[in-house]
Amino acid sequence: MLKQKRPKSKNRKPGKLTNKTTPSIPSQTPAEPSKASVPPSKGTVPVRPTKKYVFNRTFNSDFTPNIKDAQRQRPIFSILSIDGGGARGIIPAVILKEIERRSGRRVSELFDRICGTSTGAILACGLSAPKSAGKSKAMFHAREIVEIYRTLGEEIFSRGSFNETVLQPMEEFFNFQLTVGKVLKPLATIQQAIDTVSDVWRKLDNPLHDVQKLAYVLHGYLGDLKMKDALTELFVYAYDIGSRTPQVLGSTESSIPGQANKFSNFRMYQAATGSSAAVPFFAPYTIFKKPNAPLKVPNPAANEDIYPGTGGSGDSFDLVDGGNGGIGNPALFAALEETETSVGKHKIVLSLGTGHFSQPVSSQAKSWGFIQWLGEGGELLNSMFDGEADVTDMALRQILGNNYFRWQPRIPESLAFLDEGSREDMNALEDVAREFISKNDEEIDKLVAILNQPANIRIP
Repeated sequence: MLKQKRPKSKNRKPGKLTNKTTPSIPSQTPAEPSKASVPPSKGTVPVRPTKKYVFNRTFNSDFTPNIKDAQRQRPIFSILSIDGGGARGIIPAVILKEIERRSGRRVSELFDRICGTSTGAILACGLSAPKSAGKSKAMFHAREIVEIYRTLGEEIFSRGSFNETVLQPMEEFFNFQLTVGKVLKPLATIQQAIDTVSDVWRKLDNPLHDVQKLAYVLHGYLGDLKMKDALTELFVYAYDIGSRTPQVLGSTESSIPGQANKFSNFRMYQAATGSSAAVPFFAPYTIFKKPNAPLKVPNPAANEDIYPGTGGSGDSFDLVDGGNGGIGNPALFAALEETETSVGKHKIVLSLGTGHFSQPVSSQAKSWGFIQWLGEGGELLNSMFDGEADVTDMALRQILGNNYFRWQPRIPESLAFLDEGSREDMNALEDVAREFISKNDEEIDKLVAILNQPANIRIP
């Protein structure tokens, strides 16, 4: 029996699909053709077993799931991460003040997790602190923290900045030294130069600022609230010089590998101080599970107060700024942290920086030595901290795509130093934040709309 010829399609070439035909995808794999079948005659289209076609889709690198579609599947888990940066912490504080204004809600109501390093740790603790343990109302609005920062810089850095007390006097001395052999100098001027060097050396031989004073000031705002009292999940980051390891101090146990220590019973002010003890500006800070209250002792002879170390009992750790341990931008840790309340949820991350320098390093840097790299706007520290922060930023853009917001204003070199806390400097930093808000109006509205979605509103 001859096999009947199969009519050819006018819309296709043999063996190739065109846009005008759609392959039939059967629910089951068809049976193999009978071995007794007669081979098709020349010119006919061979009959093959029907295959299941897989249509590959190519997504560009910016693809992320639609937030509304994702929310239908799982609720949003919002995360706020704040960089370190000393007095420049007023920049994220001003931005958060604007977010509160536009949303009509406090930061602790908008975010499920708040994380920070150094000045970011101070902000994180302040924004997640309740009025008292067990209460559901936040202690501070972001606008109140902005007001605190306006005076906090002068209070903490009352001995003067590194630039004012070390670099500028040294520069004046070097300029003086260059003219000694050319112009006869009075003995009084030479003695003054020697005194300058001696004074600078004493400052270089000791921490420039008092870490116990920092603890005392923060205790005045946060009291004896513990990490576990936070209104949100709270994580701050420090570096333990005893074990040479990063430490995650949280309101709940961290899921980051190697974090076996439980810090939920430690005081907020201690965690913020330890995370902010940037060496060599401050000495390392020892935190205790059961600390004695920080003290201030008047010293009329020196016309200033003394802040003695107070000690404590229980577990203790010698901590320095998380930025000293490579966690100046903690957003990656903040995003990767997985707790009982975050597992299975759709993460949205806002990462706030404290200022980025857009201008290139001077072309004269090829001939710089130690003094020039420490001076010249603090280029050594800026290069280290900016590089680490940018690497974290690049990683999170790849991981989270459009579900990640990184807001990092540009600042001039004149505002580079971490301990510039004068009123003039703080006003200039506020202007930087306001300019950023003005230029990124739509982006801020977009984030506020996401944070204000009904599924993300907390039920009292």
